[in-house]
Formats: sequence, C-alpha cells, structure tokens
Amino acid sequence: MKKYLVVVILAIVSTKCWGQTITIDQGILEGAQRTNRAGETYYSFQGIPYASPPVGDLRFMPPQEATTWNGTRDATSDLPSCYQQNEDGEVVGQEDCLYLNVYTPEIPNDNSTDEDLKDVMVFIHGGGFNQNSGGEALYSPEFIINQDIVLVTINYRLGIFGAFNIDNSSEYTGNLQMKDQVAALQWVQSNIRNFGGNPNSVTIFGESAGGASVHYHILSPMSAGLFHKAILESGNAFAPWTAGIANSGISLAEALEIPTDDFDTMITELKNLTSQEILAATLIISATQSGIGYPIVEQVYENQTAFLTEEPSAIIESADYNQVPMIIGYNDAEGISYYPWFQNISSLLPSDLNLEVGSDEESALIQKIEAFYFTETNTTSNNTAIINLYTDTYFSYPTYRAATEHFKQANNSIYFYRFSADTNLNVYKLRNEDNAIYAGATHADELGYLFNTTMHYNITGTIEDDSIEDRAITRLVTLWTNFAKTGNPTPDESQGFQWLPISEDAFNYIDFGSNETTVGVDPDSERLQFWSDIYNGGIINQPSLMIMLSTFLLLIKMNFFAI
Repeated sequence: MKKYLVVVILAIVSTKCWGQTITIDQGILEGAQRTNRAGETYYSFQGIPYASPPVGDLRFMPPQEATTWNGTRDATSDLPSCYQQNEDGEVVGQEDCLYLNVYTPEIPNDNSTDEDLKDVMVFIHGGGFNQNSGGEALYSPEFIINQDIVLVTINYRLGIFGAFNIDNSSEYTGNLQMKDQVAALQWVQSNIRNFGGNPNSVTIFGESAGGASVHYHILSPMSAGLFHKAILESGNAFAPWTAGIANSGISLAEALEIPTDDFDTMITELKNLTSQEILAATLIISATQSGIGYPIVEQVYENQTAFLTEEPSAIIESADYNQVPMIIGYNDAEGISYYPWFQNISSLLPSDLNLEVGSDEESALIQKIEAFYFTETNTTSNNTAIINLYTDTYFSYPTYRAATEHFKQANNSIYFYRFSADTNLNVYKLRNEDNAIYAGATHADELGYLFNTTMHYNITGTIEDDSIEDRAITRLVTLWTNFAKTGNPTPDESQGFQWLPISEDAFNYIDFGSNETTVGVDPDSERLQFWSDIYNGGIINQPSLMIMLSTFLLLIKMNFFAI
C-alpha cells in the first residue's frame, strides 16, 4: 500500500531563557522567556499547583486549596499528566497532578494598569475523561498567544480518580473531575492578573470531553462567575457518551473484592491501594459498564453546593444557568477515526453489549437508519455511511440539539460552526494513512489549527508562509480569539464575512473549510432533520441508550465487518 506522507507543520521550536519571576498567592514562580518561530517573545509558567495533591486521605475527595511554598518555585517544566492508561495502552502519569500552565505575551510591570490586562482563554483537554493532559506536548501556545491572549491549560483527575462517588454519602458525591476544573477556574480568578490577564474576561474552551466539560460549567451553579464566554468543540452534555456511573465507589470496591458492609473500613482500604491496583480494577468495571470517569447528577445535601443537580435538559429548560455568549460546533466527519472499530464490532458484542433483538420500535428505527444512510453496496460508500452515522449520533445531532435548546432560553448570542478543513494539519485523521481517502475532518482535527500537537506524530517541518495551512491557522485562531476578546467572532469586516448567531429566522452557521470560511443556514440539514423527526416522533425515549443501541444493532445487521 502506498504510504501517505503527512507533512505536519507544527513542530515549532521555541527558545527558552530562564529567570522570569512572578509572585502569586502561593509564592514566587520562576518561569521562562521564550521566542517562537516568528521571533516574538512570550513567557511560560508551567506546572503550577492550583490545588493540594489529591493523594493519601485526599484521594477521592474534592480539591483542597493549594499550599504555599517558601523561596522560588521552578515553573519551567511541563505539568505531569494525571494517572491513566493512554491510547497506546501504557500506564502513565501520577495522582499528584492538579497543575496548570500559563502562557502570557507580556509580564506586568509597575506601570501596568487595568487597561493593559489581556483577555484570558482557559483550555480544557479532551480524552473521554480518562486520558490526556493539559501539557505543552499536546497544547503548545504559539498560535493563540500571538493574538495577545493569556492562555491557561489545565489538568483534572481522570477515570475513577475523578469520578468516584457513593450513593447516600454526603462526603463522596462525585464529579471530582469537574470540581478540579472549578478549582482551576477559581485559581485563575485569584491569580491571572499577576500574569497580565483580565479575570473579568475569561473564555473557557474545550474539545470532546473538554467541550462537554465547558457545557457542564455553563449548567453548574458551582461555576457561576468564573468565566464569561464559552467555546464547545465536538462535545456537550447531550452527547450520548457523556453519562457517568452512579455509585462508582461501590463498583470499585466490588471489583477489588473489598467488603462494602463496613463503610469506613471500605474507604480506608480503597485509599490505601496503589494507583495501579485502582486502575486495573477500573478495567474490570469497564468490561460491563460504560461511563467510567464521566460526570453524574449529584445527590444534593443541605449546606453543600453540588456541581450538577439536575439533568442538563431540565437545567436548560429552567433557564437557570450561566448564560454567556457561546460558540458550539462539530467536525464534518467525526467518525473517520472510528469506522474501523465499528467494522470489528462483532468480536466485541458478547462482552460489551450482550444485546438481543428488542422491541418493534427498535426494529423500526433500524429500518429507518438503514434506508437513510446505507444506499450503496461498495465498501468505501458503506464506510462513508458508517462515518456519517457515527458523526450524527455522537456529535452533530447532539450539538445541534444543544444549540437549539439553549437558543430557546438564551439571553446571549450562540454561534454555530461546522469544521471541514482537510489539509496536512488534520493530524488526528492522517496518523492513520488509510484515512486519507475519506474527505473531511475527523474528531479533534481542529486542534491542529489551534495548537502545536506534535507529541503524537514525531514529525518535523515548517509552516510555509501563506500556505493553505498557514492561512487556515490564522483564520481559525482569529475567530476564536476575536470571540474571547469581544464575544463576537467577526466584530469587524476584516474576515471578509459576518458570522451571524442563531436567530428566530434562521439557524445560521459557518463552514470552516480548507481555503475559505462560508456562511449558510441549516448545516447537514437532511441528516439533522432525519434525527429531529425521530426524536419528535417519539421513537426514541432515552436518547443516549437508544441511539447507541440502534447504531450497534444496525451495524451487526449490515454485513460490513472486516474478517
């Protein structure tokens, strides 16, 4: 098979010069002065603790205030990742991981005033609430910081470490991963001014699980006042993959064969286990339950503030949430990276699904999907149909639904996008050479236009001036940072188009393509209308379960699987 050469243009080398210091609430930090590929100076402060290490007695507990230190703390090394099994199956990271990185184009001096403060963007990484980190290897600041933005990237606890909860326990209510993020946002409010950032102009943005996290912050009373704008990339609370496991602490104990009848003894034993033992147990749980690591609706106790108190749809319907300007969207071919998994799904069915053909409604839905998506018989067309079906059920329709539901209650603008750029920056798609034949942007591909993501690819190269990639980076970063500064991605005529928010008259959106950005109404209208009709017709009563169930059943029925 012919190799597909990926010329990734993101291996940006910056030089470091140590000795830059900043004083924050916890003490003095020594960071680094750096120069990017354009010769412009910025400053990095990495591995800053925003909470106490969640280890020992603090394992499975809400984040506690970070401690102070004496002397000067070295902030020139990237933050460590949280404990996890990464996508290569390697166990990496540590439980002591509640750190963040700050990148700023300018350090304040004695003559700085509030007018000099810069808008702040806080990025929340994806990875299914089980993988990745906010580290520089994935999310380097060069593109965004050039737009006069202070950028913050954060870690939060992953897997069961971030999702431990026990029913009827006021001490272990869950959503630790989200409460970690809240603690990071509180740290930003308290300290970002020292880095030249404006605490009154904070935009939170995230991709996949990070996008869902952003949505949960919009819905949470705990996050009120901590941010002022929001960008949701390929993830929101309506996506069928975001539901967590209630009572996960008991599931963990049972997987480890720890008796659950004596609560205090059980907790003590769980806190005395090694990180490896806990991670191994989560793999056992995952064999029969999906959703390890994901947020849940918490039980509410007197004199306690829960992160999430109701189902997202109910919160939105009440209009009692953090109403801020919002950008929300998806990639046009999210499923490219996943269609091979669907082709091999028959080998996973006994352990993961244990399904039987169900009701007449399920059969009717399968027939509808089959007739709508699978109209060709060749392998490439069938793979494209699987890509579209996965994209719609897991990303585009939940995103469309979230935007629509918010618009009914919103007091602020909602900007909708579809990302379809297809260049050498689509590094998530092109890391598998077989994906090159499929047009469009797969899940996470937009990140290559916002950040340096060279950790995955180990490829060097340069961005040619005025290349298609160079222009695309400028276009996307300008839209995102314009929004962070003004609440409007196109506040003037410099972009050559006006990105209109959703209105009563039209579901406006932009399509971000390889060479240009186009404006339109009703993206992927036939496919989204197909799912709207199904929902409105009452065929699906439990969207998350039924969408996944019906998709899997269909793919079993259709004989497209690789042998």
